[in-house]
Amino acid sequence: MGTRKDGCFLNSTVLKTLSLLELFTNHPSLSLQQISELAGLPKGSAHRLVTTLQAAGLLQRATNGHYMLGYSFLHYGNLVAERVNIRQLALAPMRTLLEATGEAVSLVLQDGTEAIYVERFESTQPVRTYTRIGRRAPLYAGACPRAILTFRTDQEIHAYLQNAPLTPYASGTITDPTTLWQKILRDRTTGFTVSYSELEDATAGVAAPVFAANGVVAASISLSGPEFRFQQERIPFLAHQTRHAAQQLSKQLGAPTAPSTLV
Repeated sequence: MGTRKDGCFLNSTVLKTLSLLELFTNHPSLSLQQISELAGLPKGSAHRLVTTLQAAGLLQRATNGHYMLGYSFLHYGNLVAERVNIRQLALAPMRTLLEATGEAVSLVLQDGTEAIYVERFESTQPVRTYTRIGRRAPLYAGACPRAILTFRTDQEIHAYLQNAPLTPYASGTITDPTTLWQKILRDRTTGFTVSYSELEDATAGVAAPVFAANGVVAASISLSGPEFRFQQERIPFLAHQTRHAAQQLSKQLGAPTAPSTLV
């Protein structure tokens, strides 16, 4: 069965599925009973749709039995971000950041449970660190990947940590979930992340999130280099410049003045 709109036949099952997914724009998580009531569906019908969406990765089930949006949406969201040519838009603020600091500048997007480096400007300093475009890293390690994780919702972060082993990559990698969570909370208040020897020893980074038009973090911009150039007294300057570049790119993407509340 279906309906017609503007002369086109619309599949009723697909419409019900889309309406069900739409519920999660206002609710971070929902029980099956809540989904049934809010969608106006019999519980059996709601269960079949939820089971199908869960199998497709569009919904995931938390430990308390409630359902939330799945990681497949992150993948599709990143594809959309690429389609609007976020890399091209990022070139100008990244170049300005390089000129202001002399440090290497990277643009990172999320791809599933990883971060991927999609654009980079190398440092003008004689002593440099190198990161190739296309490199992947876990979201919990390094300033640029963690800037994305930090500004996801609490539910998304907890779901990620439940499934991601905190493997050490270098001497400074954070491998304790409690310590990582405390750092995420601190970094949310400052609006940037800092790392020392988390992906490679003797390297450091400062990163800030980039937000899309819906207020959701879409990418991050970072500075990176040898640890000796990222002394504590220099961090406020580097962080200010990095946040400014990230805010400029967010503005070009149509982001609201302030990102959505993370709960």
